[in-house]
Amino acid sequence: GVAGLALAQAVQRARDGEAGGGQETGCETGGSGCAHVVLTDIDQDAVRRVTRNAGVNNLACVRAMKLAWGRRESEDLLRQFQSRILGESPQGIAMAAALVFAADVVYDEGGFHSLVESLAALSSPDSHVFLGYRQRTAKSTAAHFFHLLDQEFDTPQVVSKAELHPNYAAKDIVVYRLQKRTSQKPLQCQYCHMLCRDTRS
Repeated sequence: GVAGLALAQAVQRARDGEAGGGQETGCETGGSGCAHVVLTDIDQDAVRRVTRNAGVNNLACVRAMKLAWGRRESEDLLRQFQSRILGESPQGIAMAAALVFAADVVYDEGGFHSLVESLAALSSPDSHVFLGYRQRTAKSTAAHFFHLLDQEFDTPQVVSKAELHPNYAAKDIVVYRLQKRTSQKPLQCQYCHMLCRDTRS
């Protein structure tokens, strides 16, 4: 979608010169590529389409893998990438991606917790993490997502519209740059019915 195209433009500078791998969550049909890229989606049909598109375009460095959001699932995916693609034997904690980006993924409140877990599991404080965001929920619901995000990441920094391609810099799309915390922040979420009292009206 448009959010994904805007995001791809925003991460171009961060991507240049990176030696590590990249990770995109919510890939749809595959529109990005750099050294050792893994594009993920929960839909196996989407994964097959990305694999086919990568082959047609001779993108040998691009892999598509199915991923259901969650900390354990994301750590397992990183270990598979390390073993199958890099040919290394994972030892202890799974490696983190140098670049992680997600576009148009904040839409289902039931998946917010798992989405944040995945973003955190796939990254480290040294990773470049970008989120292409278009509001698709009520403001109170979106606030819940950013409250959960605050547990794992510092305050999101908005990427300037000047850094986005003019064709994709839509008014309703925001690209955030995220910095993972070195330690998890205590969660005090007034919206989260799973971890504390639900105060939503």
